[in-house]
Amino acid sequence: LMAMWVFSIDKVILFLGLSQNVARIGLEYTRVAVFHYLMEGVAESYCVLLDITDHETFGLIVDITEGITDVAVVWAVAAFYPIDLVTVGFIHLVVAVFFFIFTLVSALCKGWLSAFWGG
Repeated sequence: LMAMWVFSIDKVILFLGLSQNVARIGLEYTRVAVFHYLMEGVAESYCVLLDITDHETFGLIVDITEGITDVAVVWAVAAFYPIDLVTVGFIHLVVAVFFFIFTLVSALCKGWLSAFWGG
């Protein structure tokens, strides 16, 4: 379903009566945002496992920290460089990947997911 948006979002934007430039920007952003949404979905699956094993506080703290970091990095980059929507999308993706790796490594090192390795 997400792949559909990569190939059709510009047509949908044009159908809505917006300009060709807006459709181009939307398409470029969607090509990045799709991977961000995919990463967030995978990360959320692991956070649900942490919730099940009574580590929801850790997930909450990581989630809040990720949100603050996301806003802070976008602000910091935008304050010093001219950026576009695609750059914002890449920043969101990089922050999401970093926090996913941090969460996964933390949970693995603490053994919080060991009950699920057997299937």
